[in-house]
Amino acid sequence: DEAKNIFNIGSTKGQNSGSGSQILDIDDLSANTAHGPARDGRTIPHMVAPGCYIDSTDTTSSYGLKCGTSMASPHVSGAVALFIEYYRGLPGFIADPSPALVKAAFLPVARSLAGNLDADGGVLGQPFDSKQGWGRMDLEAVVDPADTVRYFDNPQILNNTGEEWTVSVSPADPGRPMRMMLVWTDAPGHGLGGSTPAWNNDLDLIVEAGATTYYGNNIGGSGWSTAGGSPDAINNTEGVFLGPTPPGAVTVRVRAADINSDGIPGVGDLTDQDFAFVCYNCAEEPGFGLAATPSNQATCFTTNVDYDIQVSSILGFSEMVTLSASGEPTGATVSFSPNPVAPGGSSTMTVSNMFASPPGTYAININGSSISLSRDTSVSLDVSTAPPGTPAITSPANGATGVPLVPTFTWAVPSQAGSYEFELATSSSFGGSIIDSGTTSDPEFVPGITLDSDTLYFARVRASNPCGDGGYSSVISFRTRDVPAVLLVDDDDNSPNTRSYYTDALDALGIGYDVWDTNNTDNEPAIADLNQYGVVIWFSGDEFGGACGPGSAGESALAAWLDGGDRCLLISSQDYLYDRGLTSFLSGYLGVASYTSDVTQTTATGSGSVYGGMGPYALSYSPLSNWSDRVSPAAGAELAFSGNAGDAAVNKDAGAYRTSFFGFPLEALALADRMAVIDQAVSWCAPPPPNCPGDANGDLMVDFDDLNEVLTDWGMTVPPGTGGDVTGNGTVDFDDLNTVLENWANNCN
Repeated sequence: DEAKNIFNIGSTKGQNSGSGSQILDIDDLSANTAHGPARDGRTIPHMVAPGCYIDSTDTTSSYGLKCGTSMASPHVSGAVALFIEYYRGLPGFIADPSPALVKAAFLPVARSLAGNLDADGGVLGQPFDSKQGWGRMDLEAVVDPADTVRYFDNPQILNNTGEEWTVSVSPADPGRPMRMMLVWTDAPGHGLGGSTPAWNNDLDLIVEAGATTYYGNNIGGSGWSTAGGSPDAINNTEGVFLGPTPPGAVTVRVRAADINSDGIPGVGDLTDQDFAFVCYNCAEEPGFGLAATPSNQATCFTTNVDYDIQVSSILGFSEMVTLSASGEPTGATVSFSPNPVAPGGSSTMTVSNMFASPPGTYAININGSSISLSRDTSVSLDVSTAPPGTPAITSPANGATGVPLVPTFTWAVPSQAGSYEFELATSSSFGGSIIDSGTTSDPEFVPGITLDSDTLYFARVRASNPCGDGGYSSVISFRTRDVPAVLLVDDDDNSPNTRSYYTDALDALGIGYDVWDTNNTDNEPAIADLNQYGVVIWFSGDEFGGACGPGSAGESALAAWLDGGDRCLLISSQDYLYDRGLTSFLSGYLGVASYTSDVTQTTATGSGSVYGGMGPYALSYSPLSNWSDRVSPAAGAELAFSGNAGDAAVNKDAGAYRTSFFGFPLEALALADRMAVIDQAVSWCAPPPPNCPGDANGDLMVDFDDLNEVLTDWGMTVPPGTGGDVTGNGTVDFDDLNTVLENWANNCN
């Protein structure tokens, strides 16, 4: 996944062309610049800077004109250093700016490239977009600003959802626009290739000008913020641009829309977030802030609910604030104590007398008014009048087969449901057979464990609310898919597509497999994905210019998977070492001591205890290029294949796991030779288990586990030889029971 907290920079053209002559299109994006969005939908880059035809060092002692975002980023790094020096000289300086404040200072005054060209020759619109970000860096506007600038660096820690920081500002120059930027450094995200969003804590930038509300990142075609819309729940840079003529005094609110992670490690508890806010052409004004906690509550109609209303003072504001509410449940009573409130104080809002209120979710608006100002905030209240109805599981269907090992359970939402309690078990009686359970507010549940292959499971769910628990759903049963032994990871760049070289060989060998296609990115299997398989075969074909071989996250997942025991990994790649270098995973787990890239092996002969006696094989690379490597075994590993240009492959038996690494592509082998090598590798990884009559679960012992397997599947038709069918006839019956009893206590180990 693309990083979210760094300063993500794209590239524009420089002032020189490749020939050294001056060019005029310096506000066009260069052809080499990358663009977004990120895989999970976030808008990147954040900003662009000159990055093509830039003077840079070259090989040996020379220099030349270079293109790349690696040319643009140093411009920004230098500019940041200058800003920090400028910031240190400001009156009242105490500490260096946080990374969030640095971004918040640069982004609102970046130059819009609207009307210029993107990397593909299309016409750019106004920022904020996934090509120019917030625009082209303007260093002068940052370190020699034409406007009064207000910097707020970590003015308040937001510990809980619903908390707010408030400031009142007005334009220092009423004839010039006001530009505001909120930035926060979010807690580490998931990084699952976009399948799960990388963001965690969500803050909202809300600017109120009288009755008009502006949300961060709602920028219109003119480049100015438009009123209304909805908050941005994805990006951790949010801007509001009020212009070309600002509306006058405004109230700025930074609201904690969702605080679920530790945004400040080592400080406070495990759910908090700090932030930075910068406003160009802003002067701070006295006023008051209004906030309510908690932001969401649920109650049964018989129980009163209290909210804490905080009235903060800004720059000594002292006018009394009178509180009122609207939008409360029908027939309910809302009271405040005390009311009015002096700024700096608080009041308790009580919602009572809900006996005639219909069930539902109510958005209660809270208004605070002084002689000169008015502020609003809101809370949510869920009212229940009876325990919830009974849900019905909709997926997987009752009796479903071939269910994934990490399934997603969904169910129909019953009346007045607040939350759900889900249970997953190996027996329809549940109780001690429950293997996973959890509470969720959404009508879905994903187990936190990987289920066993080809196994019967049972599930049920019930809803709850403050009035009580509902009844359990009807129990469903389902059988997980029969997962093949091999996961085939396709890491080529499809130019050419070499997957068939492996699938043809595996099909001919009768070895089942699943395919994971990385699409030549680091969208690689995680540990939960790998845990379903005993063998992983990873190939990269003729990859060039991408991300070949497992990345750091992929290597970590593979290492954890191998350490789980009884696992085997085969990697065939002539580009992994070239792209990644000799990583600790390559040396520690794959047994590579050293390598030399691009030695162009043309023959391979088996060696050592595993592959000895195989070959010699001729390596024919068409339609691939020959960029094969020389690899030498580390301590604990052995030479697997030698080539005409030196050591060509290594293998390692670590006891808990076994690995083979080929510095040449197996695609270069003839089909029969490729089949022989893959068959040898898989056989070494997972030798055929001994025949063990009565052993239903494959642990080579006949005991109560096998008896339970037969009884659980009793009377069922199953794939022959699976589950409780120890006789292999596809039916679980007395023949299977007798086989287990006849071989009782047999230890086939």
